[in-house]
Amino acid sequence: MKRKSVRYTIILAIIGVAITLLGLYVSQNTRNTYERNLPYLTLGEILKTKTTKAHLWFEESMAGDQNIDFEKDVIPLLNNSRTLLQDAYDGKENQLGKFEISDEETSAILKEAIIGVENLTASARQRWDFKKQNASAQVDSAAVDTG
Repeated sequence: MKRKSVRYTIILAIIGVAITLLGLYVSQNTRNTYERNLPYLTLGEILKTKTTKAHLWFEESMAGDQNIDFEKDVIPLLNNSRTLLQDAYDGKENQLGKFEISDEETSAILKEAIIGVENLTASARQRWDFKKQNASAQVDSAAVDTG
């Protein structure tokens, strides 16, 4: 009888140790996965902030706000966003952390985002150039009308 109780105690202790070790393994694996993906989480938030800020400043400058310089305020935000995306795509380390691309889907999403920021920059520049041409044309036509 005493022998069976000792055996059951040892079996329960082994099961308890195994469950504890599995719990620690899952906890550590979860922590490592979070730390590995943290640069991507930060990247998303920073890109959202920078592109939204660039868009708002662009619209303000298009509306005639003289305090916002398109070339010094809007374009650098978009270029910085593109640089951050390119670093992530290339797997480089930057101020956000080390980017490790492990699958094609992530790579494709990053490439689409890079192209999207490039298109946004080109569209903003085109609209800005059109506004400048339109403004100079209006000033010229007003001068001709009064002359």
